[in-house]
Amino acid sequence: MAPRVARAADKRRRLKAAAAQVLHERGVERTTLADIARVAEVPVGNVYYYFKTKDELVQAALSEHRSRRTRRVVLACRSLPVRTRFGLVPATQRYQPA
Repeated sequence: MAPRVARAADKRRRLKAAAAQVLHERGVERTTLADIARVAEVPVGNVYYYFKTKDELVQAALSEHRSRRTRRVVLACRSLPVRTRFGLVPATQRYQPA
């Protein structure tokens, strides 16, 4: 990947991560794009370059969060024995909530 493209991808990634963090801490209404830019350590103008609106950035942050959680679930499932993953364990051996 060209250095310029890599830097752009890194800024976009940092903005999404910062948005997720700040939105979690302060909520959507109390979060400003300047807050997100400060945490991402990028100029405020860069926020508008990569995301045209606050809503677009919120959606990108939520999408990134969903992707990370999905990856974690998939990885956790891969660590289970194959018989358990595909429901091949007899009902008597399955987890029964108390």
